[in-house]
Amino acid sequence: MAEGFPKAREDLETAGSPLKNRLLIVRHGESEANVVDLIVSSPEVGINFYGLTEKGKQQAKEASENLRSMLRSEHCLPEKLVVVSSDFKRAGETAEILHAQLQVKTPLRLEPGIRARDFGRLHMTETENYRRVWDLDAVDPTHTDFGNESVMDIVMRTSRLIRNLDEEFTGKIIVLVSHGDVLRIVSTLFLGLSPTEYRTLPELYNCEIRELKEAGQQ
Repeated sequence: MAEGFPKAREDLETAGSPLKNRLLIVRHGESEANVVDLIVSSPEVGINFYGLTEKGKQQAKEASENLRSMLRSEHCLPEKLVVVSSDFKRAGETAEILHAQLQVKTPLRLEPGIRARDFGRLHMTETENYRRVWDLDAVDPTHTDFGNESVMDIVMRTSRLIRNLDEEFTGKIIVLVSHGDVLRIVSTLFLGLSPTEYRTLPELYNCEIRELKEAGQQ
């Protein structure tokens, strides 16, 4: 197992106790980059450009209804929800729609800790180049061969954010709006998998919702 991974798992606990909040993940809606098969991974571009398409906005509205249905047994839902988003435009716009549609009381948070993975020199190239990084990820979660952010970098920043959120809130439903690679990598922390195995998890489609549960939790 990669160095730092056990520490990241420890960061998902507060003072040795299970997490105090329920965690849901949502991938952003269809973006302008998705439709032209473009890797947009640099914060300088991703924060300000390549937001949602009209289809992506509709997907976010539908995700809001799916969340409402999924959480229908929860009382005082607008008070219990906390929406935390990547600061990239495509995720932020998705989160804004969720936040508004569900009338969430806690202000929307934009967090670099769950922003898109930086693919280094492959930024602004065709999405078929993702595979060049992914193939190496399966062997070495610390590689930065293309000037990319490593899997372990993502493990550490996402686990740190989740730990901090869990220290700040109690009894909330925290919705993390982020990106495919980031959300699958953080899922390995909960499923007891090696970070090199994140690509074995099912792909997250635009605006798909999943719940993060610690290994063995029902």
